[in-house]
Amino acid sequence: MGVLILLHRACVALFSNDKSSILMVKHNEGNRIYWTLPGGAIEPGESAEECATREVKEETGLDIEIVTPLFDDSYMANDQMRRYRCFLGICRSNQIPQLGFDPEDGDLPNRSKTLQDLQWKSISEMSEDLQIKQVLDSLIS
Repeated sequence: MGVLILLHRACVALFSNDKSSILMVKHNEGNRIYWTLPGGAIEPGESAEECATREVKEETGLDIEIVTPLFDDSYMANDQMRRYRCFLGICRSNQIPQLGFDPEDGDLPNRSKTLQDLQWKSISEMSEDLQIKQVLDSLIS
């Protein structure tokens, strides 16, 4: 019998109007700084879709609509296997993303905050990123 691994996180792939870029946020987790898709932890009683929509709003200021699930994946964190779901999203209107915040950061100084930057990254520039590869593979299949 397999081990049930609950969904812990959700993220969203948002493409520019011309589909040449994808919206990414830069995370600072102490010893690691990296670019990733907007997303975060699923709160109790929240669906993965609700989480994805809320997290994008917190991190980018964008109101989005979930189009479809793209893929599920797993990762290790604190010696536990965790699972996340990635969705394809679209903006509800012509909005400009702005760097938001992680509520858990509270009153931390800017250099210590989780969210450090927000950019439209070109698909070609991010083509070797594992998460972006999964997004693109999901859209092709």
